[in-house]
Amino acid sequence: MLGLAIPALERDGLALVLISSTDRRVIDTNAVLSRISGHPDALIRARGLDLFGCPDTDPVQSAALDAAIAGGKELHGELCWVRADATRFWFGFTVIPVGDVASGVPAVLFMGRDITERRRRDREEATIQAVLTQVFRHLDVAAAVILPNDCVLVANPAYAALTGYAMPELPGLSVDRLTAPESLDEARRRRAEQRRSGESYRMPFQLRRKDGSVIPVLINAVAVEHEGTRFRVVTLHAGRTREDAEPKQRQFVVGQVGLIRLDPLREAYGERWRQVENRLMMLAESVLRRRLEAGDVYARTEGGGFAIWFARGTEIDNADRVAAITREIRIRLVGEFDGDAAPGVTGHAASVPADGINAPPDPETLVSTLMERLATRQAELRGQVMAELAEALVAPATVQERLVGSAGGGAGMLWVTLDPGLRRRIEAARALAGAETAGIPDHDLVLLGAAAEQALSDLAAGARTPTAVPVAYDTFSSAAQRRGFLAACRGLPQPVREVLTPVLDGIPPGTNPVRLMELGHELAPLFGAVGLMAEGPALPDLPPGLGPYSLIVFDGATLRSVPEPRLGRLFGEARMRRLRVAVRQAGPQAQRLARLGAQFLGVAA
Repeated sequence: MLGLAIPALERDGLALVLISSTDRRVIDTNAVLSRISGHPDALIRARGLDLFGCPDTDPVQSAALDAAIAGGKELHGELCWVRADATRFWFGFTVIPVGDVASGVPAVLFMGRDITERRRRDREEATIQAVLTQVFRHLDVAAAVILPNDCVLVANPAYAALTGYAMPELPGLSVDRLTAPESLDEARRRRAEQRRSGESYRMPFQLRRKDGSVIPVLINAVAVEHEGTRFRVVTLHAGRTREDAEPKQRQFVVGQVGLIRLDPLREAYGERWRQVENRLMMLAESVLRRRLEAGDVYARTEGGGFAIWFARGTEIDNADRVAAITREIRIRLVGEFDGDAAPGVTGHAASVPADGINAPPDPETLVSTLMERLATRQAELRGQVMAELAEALVAPATVQERLVGSAGGGAGMLWVTLDPGLRRRIEAARALAGAETAGIPDHDLVLLGAAAEQALSDLAAGARTPTAVPVAYDTFSSAAQRRGFLAACRGLPQPVREVLTPVLDGIPPGTNPVRLMELGHELAPLFGAVGLMAEGPALPDLPPGLGPYSLIVFDGATLRSVPEPRLGRLFGEARMRRLRVAVRQAGPQAQRLARLGAQFLGVAA
């Protein structure tokens, strides 16, 4: 019964059991429940779900499960069961009535997965929250959480004592009522700036108590994001002076710095650079301001780029951050370029000696002393990174996510991306090589080759697995890059091209719809299908009517807070354009997305 769907769902760890409603007999099952419990498949078929019961199993939930199976009713729940080795595990399940099966017996589909680890994390999170609540309440520093509308959400007893209000009076109280007139304008300005930027601040402040008296305090305010809402956590320190509000400089032995180079782009524009420089640099700075964290410092360099000081993080962490910032700047800026040359925007971060430098550094020190030290460090790293890259390219590592077909039948596809470590090495090699980038491959060509090799292996083994491969939009931003990529595509064997689906990724906002159609028409004759990656919960801007694209891919994280009516309209519009809808990293919302019309769901973490 379940033979067609078993392979795809087993890979995701989803147990499927078809159970008779008349006698609770196991009609069919996949291998997952046996793998989770350690009990042989034959024993599960012989004894049914009773095999897993133990003294810790909730009798009320077990009775509800029995009733749902007998009555053919839907049920969701969790049970503590026992494995063959006598250890306990938690199983989250769903019962779905399926009516009469081929033998005429009414049955239900019992499906679920091992949730032991999730429950452990939930318990730890609950413990942490309980401990933090007690710490907050007993902290001897006045502290409060402030809502986006500048009203108190919750405060601790020390905050109540300092302000003169009783604890029940504080929730909902506007912080303006706690602010003396002489501090009101500055306090409102700093709050507005924090709402916009998310950066922490501290300032001297005149606190107005409930009895009307005014006392000097130092306020520290930190922005905290939770489920899309930005709260402020503030602490008040009585009797502090303005000197206390000034950030103290620290000395670092090692500093984390990065460099993003825009000079290749400037050279590609040639004489036109003066006309577009201000606009493009402002676009690049907007990306930096959004991406950098509180305490990070950046400054423009004379060579045409940006120097960055990272206040925290390791060399690898900040290399990843620079790579992400560089990619976004490249998407934003190279999309403006229409020449044949391929202008580069590269970035790299490294640990450099910071002795003798106050942190955070001033912009002048950042672009002079620290950049000189970074150049020395990069020269040391160049040979090492190139050697590591050459070794990694022998067998390029990829990350695969299985997108399961929501309509059943096991139909689905793979979503394949480069391993983050390999991508980091390519980014670092390109940044460290400067102008000598010959021999350093493009990310997309490496991924295309790796996906093609995997497809050839699968075809040789008799398997035909549709595979979606993201291709950066900026690969097509210049004629030279576009020709190189298309030539590589034409060189692939026809059977491989039939199973690969290139998906345009990183489409800049405001991209000309006609341009998108042109790119699709260039790729469509070479492959069985061509797709687009959506930037957020919206379709890319396309001309009316049908086009060369047949797949649209969404990131599940961008859809979590979208209301169902809007999602239904979004998926409906995609179907009208004959676009199959795939959602990566769908996670717990997979069932909801399938019900609303998504056809392929990435259910693996």
